[in-house]
Amino acid sequence: MQVVPTAHERPVRILLATPATGEYGGMEAFVIALTQQLAARCDLEVRACFKLCTGASVSDTLRAQLERSGIEFATVRRASRDLIAQLNWADLVHSQSSSPDICAIARLLGKKLIVTTHNHVYGQRGARVVLWKAALRLANRRWYNSQFVRGSWERSAQTPASEAFPAVARVDRQFSPLAGRCGFVFVSRMVPGKGAETLLEAYRAAQLDPGRWPLRMVGEGPLLGSLRERFAGHPGVRFEGFVTGERKEELIAQARWLVTVPNYLEAMGVTPIEARRHAVPCIVSRDGGLPEVAGSEALICAPGDPLELARCLVRASQMSEVDYAARAAAAYEGVARLLRPLEWYVDSYHSVLGRHGGGVAAPRAT
Repeated sequence: MQVVPTAHERPVRILLATPATGEYGGMEAFVIALTQQLAARCDLEVRACFKLCTGASVSDTLRAQLERSGIEFATVRRASRDLIAQLNWADLVHSQSSSPDICAIARLLGKKLIVTTHNHVYGQRGARVVLWKAALRLANRRWYNSQFVRGSWERSAQTPASEAFPAVARVDRQFSPLAGRCGFVFVSRMVPGKGAETLLEAYRAAQLDPGRWPLRMVGEGPLLGSLRERFAGHPGVRFEGFVTGERKEELIAQARWLVTVPNYLEAMGVTPIEARRHAVPCIVSRDGGLPEVAGSEALICAPGDPLELARCLVRASQMSEVDYAARAAAAYEGVARLLRPLEWYVDSYHSVLGRHGGGVAAPRAT
């Protein structure tokens, strides 16, 4: 249910602002999906603003996803007139980081500010971190995409002004039929630290039946060419490259297990949540915020250890149907308790703006 603005009220203007490298990744997917969903409401006017890093340009993949989405968007440069114009348009700015220029300009313009922080600052020091932490304090609400990330920025107890929860726009669930599932799927940018090479080495070492336990590698990136050269000839390995959102959902739902094994302190990890929405359990590395989102039913290995990961793959392949079904059910039920529905964002926006009752609170994902 939506609240229809009266004749003297215009829709609330929400700007979803985010720093961007120009590539299409998890944060860009989140911003696009949330913008799409919010823009469907008659009480909101929503726009996405991508602030490009120095020297960055919009990749063909990101441009195609933006055009395909149909959302209203802008690309701007740091501290530019275009950025100021976008911030000035909004009633409320929801930034995907505490970028000092976004936060400071938004507050100087008198805008309400919400910041979702996607990245941790463990091990980082210096003036830049101090500045970003100061900018974060300008926000009316501070959201973090995992407890792991929140703990790197602040140590106080959670409050309504400072919370940790996964930043994902898709909260619907559909239990994938167990009988139709097969093998493993990996979904990520093919870049250092994401664990693609570790997984491929582990899969080769596990020596599983390639017919029953194939491995599909989904994603593109600078390592894709060399990984194909080394592993494409191994039985069972298939490189899918970049796929549409719909195809990605299909590949995840058709797999027995999703494998996500980075080794660079992953802040949260969207793909385990995407898998659990389909009741597909996960194999993850003990890395950053991943264990938070993978659930107690997941199999966990050490980051960057192909032999331990190979043992997890073998264990998954030898698991009884009863055990596997129980883990699938736990994945499905657990993710519903983890996610915030769209109406929660809407109510939060209206609350920060002092417009209580902007929407009807919805239950968590069912």
